[in-house]
Amino acid sequence: MVVHSALPQELIDAIIDNIFDKPTLRACTLVCRSWLFASRHNLYTKLVLRGEDLDDFLHHLDNDVFRPSLRRLDLFFCENGPTQRLFRHLPDFPRLTELRIDSTMYYFDFPPLPNLKRLELSRVNFGSFSHFTVMLASLPKLKHLALESIEWAAARGWAAVEDADDDVPRPRLQLDTLNLNITARPISEVYFFDWLNDKTTAPQTAHLILNLSVARISFATSQPILLNGYFHNCGAGITSLSLCFDVLFQTLTGHAFDLSLMPNLETLHITFDGDRFVSSWKAFLRVILPTLLEQLPTNSPLAHLSLGLLTHHSLFVQLPPPDLQRFAACLDSAQLGRLRMLQFTVLCGGHHADQHGQPAANHYDPAEGWDAALMEREEMCPAERVFRRQILQHLRMTGSAKVRCVMRLQPDTSP
Repeated sequence: MVVHSALPQELIDAIIDNIFDKPTLRACTLVCRSWLFASRHNLYTKLVLRGEDLDDFLHHLDNDVFRPSLRRLDLFFCENGPTQRLFRHLPDFPRLTELRIDSTMYYFDFPPLPNLKRLELSRVNFGSFSHFTVMLASLPKLKHLALESIEWAAARGWAAVEDADDDVPRPRLQLDTLNLNITARPISEVYFFDWLNDKTTAPQTAHLILNLSVARISFATSQPILLNGYFHNCGAGITSLSLCFDVLFQTLTGHAFDLSLMPNLETLHITFDGDRFVSSWKAFLRVILPTLLEQLPTNSPLAHLSLGLLTHHSLFVQLPPPDLQRFAACLDSAQLGRLRMLQFTVLCGGHHADQHGQPAANHYDPAEGWDAALMEREEMCPAERVFRRQILQHLRMTGSAKVRCVMRLQPDTSP
C-alpha cells in the first residue's frame, strides 16, 4: 500500500525553509524521506571552521550535500590549516554568497567567486595591500563589504609594509553596503586611504556605516579629514549613513565629516557613547550634533534621523535646557523640513525581551509621540520617563505632528 504525505512536498519544503534551529532541523531529517532532502539542505547552509578543522573538512568535499547547500562560510585562524587548498575549492560551491574571514594572517591566492555577494573581514592582517585588492577584484557581484580592525602588513612579526603593485587592478566596487571600522596605524593605512579617495577606484555605496569608537581605533588628528576625500567622490550616491563614535573622537567630528557632500541622504543614524561624563554629553548636544545637522543642505531629503544615546538615563537629569537649544533649532530648520521620523535609542537597565519579544517584568514597550501627557502614563520605564521629561519636552517642534517621535529602549549592560 502506498502511503501518501498529508501535505504536498512544496508546502513541506516551505515550512522547513523557515526552521532555523539546528537541533530541530536534525530531527526533521529523521522523520521520513520526504523531509530528508529539504532538512539536510538547510542544515548545511552555514559552516564555521577554524584553521585546524580544515583537514577534516577537506575530506568531505566530495559529499553531494555540502556543495549545493553551503551559502555562508566563516573562517577563523586560517594560517593554522591548509587554507589555500580550501580556497581552490571555493568555486565548487555554486550557492556560496557570504564569506567571513576572522583573526587571520592573510597571504593566500584568492580564486574568482562570481556569486559571492557579502564579504566580511575582521582582524585580518594582509601581507600587502595588493592581497586585498586582488581579493576584491575576484568578486564581481560583491554588494556588501565589511572591514573591521584590518592591518595591511607589519603585524605579528611580519616584514615591513610592501609597496603596492601597480600591475594589480584596483576594482571600482558598486556596493549596496560599506561597513568600515578603520584602524589607525598610519604606516598601514596609506594605501587604504589612497584607494578610498581615488575617484577611479573609490567604492560606490548607497549605505555607509562608519564605526569610529576609540576602543577600536587610535586616530591621528589628520586621518579623519581624509574621509572627506571619499565623500567628495562618492557622497552623492550615499542615501543612508550610520556613524558611531565616542568621547575621544567627538572633538574631530566637525572636521571629519561634511554632510553637505551627501545631498541625497535620506537616513542618518548617529550613535554616541559618552559614557557617564556630563561634559561629553554637553559637548555632544550643544556642539557636535548641531554642527553635523547644520551641514545638511536646505530642503535636504533627510526623512529619518536616529540618535543612539548610550549612557545611563540618570545623566539626562544633569543636562539643563540651554544645552538643547541649538539642537532644537536644528529640528525646526529648513535643513530638516522634510524630516518624518525622529528616533531615540536610550539605555534601560534590565530591559530584556523574552523569546516572544515581551519585555521583562516591570518594563514596558515605549510609547510613541510628543504628547507631554504621556509622562503621566503609569506603565513606563524609568529611563523613558526621565528622557521625556528632561529631553523631549525641550525639543518640541513647530509642526511636529508631521514628525513621528519614536523611542527604543536598549538593555543597559554597563556595571
